[in-house]
Amino acid sequence: MQIRDYIVYGLLILIIGGVLAWAAIQMMGKTKGEWNEETRRLARYRAKHWSYKEKVASLKSYLLPSAPDTHFWPALANAQGKSALASKRIEGKVAWRSAIEQPLGEAPRLYFTAEFPMLSNGKEAAMPEVLLTRSAALSTQSEAQTLSLKDGQAEPQWQLRTSEPDAAAELLNANMRDALATITDLIGAHFVGQYATILVAYTTQEEDREALMDQLGTQALQLGKVIPERFWV
Repeated sequence: MQIRDYIVYGLLILIIGGVLAWAAIQMMGKTKGEWNEETRRLARYRAKHWSYKEKVASLKSYLLPSAPDTHFWPALANAQGKSALASKRIEGKVAWRSAIEQPLGEAPRLYFTAEFPMLSNGKEAAMPEVLLTRSAALSTQSEAQTLSLKDGQAEPQWQLRTSEPDAAAELLNANMRDALATITDLIGAHFVGQYATILVAYTTQEEDREALMDQLGTQALQLGKVIPERFWV
């Protein structure tokens, strides 16, 4: 082999090695940047007294830890959740839990469950189980009532499922429907006991999740304010 061949091979090795080193540096830099952003996001969650779990095995058990039996829960019994957050009860706010469900072949949806606290007079919320859905994908029963969130407005009909129609009609009064109508991207709502669960189409990037949680927390607080007195026992 001639000296020229050694020089050519040497140059090729240097070029290939340089390309591989550059690619490795770029990948390491990107990974480090993503890691740093996630670390900062989790630090902000902790500062707000929020806990975080990457996955939860049972979406329902996580969101409704002490609810009575349900018959109209909008997710499958074995549905899992990801990117789960939970807040502690802070004065002036409701305690809540949230997780994202990714049904196979469907768009992700976010569950936000508020747990309404006991009132100063010792009464607790005891709402009937009611499921209100806009998306046909959330409704598995053909027999369902329909209603609109705002009277006199042409909008998609919502499906209502409950075993207590009279109590459900009282719960979903004009004030409650108005409060639900303010929630952006709402696709469903579930009420049972002391829990109200808001379902929204999840179109937010994870880095914007914090602002969405604050917004839903404020809207959930408004739902609690319009629960009829009958359902505080």
